Amino acid sequence: MGWTLWSCSMPDSAVYAEGPARSTGGAAAIAMLVGPDAPIVFESKIRASHMSHAYDFYKPILDSEYPTCYVMALDTCYKILCNKYEKLEGKQFSMVDAAYFVFHSPYNKLVQRSFGRLVFNDFLRNASSIDESAKKLLAPFESLTGDESNQSRDLEKAGQRVIMFSYSSGLTATMFSLKFNEGQHPFSFSNIASVMNVAEKLKLRHAFIPEKFVEIMQLMEHRYGAKDFVTSKDCSLLAPGTYYLTEVDS
Repeated sequence: MGWTLWSCSMPDSAVYAEGPARSTGGAAAIAMLVGPDAPIVFESKIRASHMSHAYDFYKPILDSEYPTCYVMALDTCYKILCNKYEKLEGKQFSMVDAAYFVFHSPYNKLVQRSFGRLVFNDFLRNASSIDESAKKLLAPFESLTGDESNQSRDLEKAGQRVIMFSYSSGLTATMFSLKFNEGQHPFSFSNIASVMNVAEKLKLRHAFIPEKFVEIMQLMEHRYGAKDFVTSKDCSLLAPGTYYLTEVDS
C-alpha cells in the first residue's frame, strides 16, 4: 500500500453580529499523506457523532442559542464516546485517558467552557479523573438538569490519546480519538513537529485591539457584493509571496 495525498480548504469569512459571543473568521488549508505505519492514527472505533435540526448561529436566525447547541452536542458526543470505549476496552473512560482535548473554537471562552463540561460529565459518572477536591467543588451542581447546567455561570467557573471535537452549524458534531506513534523518517512524529515549528509560527502572529477587528468586519460587510473599489495598499503584514486582491472593477 502506498501513500495518498489528501487536502482540503476551510474558509470561514462570514460577518457575525457584534456582542460578547461574536465568532472570529478566517481561512485555512490542510494537506495530509495517508498511508501505512502513520505517526498519527485515527481510532476508528472510538468515535461519536450527534446531529440535530437546529439553526444555532446559522443565518437567518441571528439571535439563536449557539453556545447552548454547541455544549449540548459536546455532552452527547462525549457520553457516546465513553460508552463505546467502555464496551471496547472493558473499563471506564475518563479525561485522564487522553493527553489533550482539542475543540472547534469560534472563540476562546467556549473552549474553556467545553473543557469544564467534560470535567462535569466525568463527575456525574464518578469517573477516575475526578479527585476528592473536585467532587467537593462540583457536588452543589449534581442535581441540575442538562439545560440548567448549561446556563449555570457558577458551574462554568468550577470546571477545570488526543480527543478532538468538531462542530458544524445546522447541526452536526463529531468527537474522535487520535493516537501518536513515532513513525519512520521523514514521516516520523518528531520530524513533523520540527518541520511545522508551531511554537515559532505562533510567535510571528500580529496582535490587534478588538476595535481594529470590529473596523475590519465593518469594512468587509460594507464591501460585500460591491464593485469599483480599490483595496488597501498596506502589505506590510503579508508574508513574502502572498497573493492578495488589489481592486474590484465594474
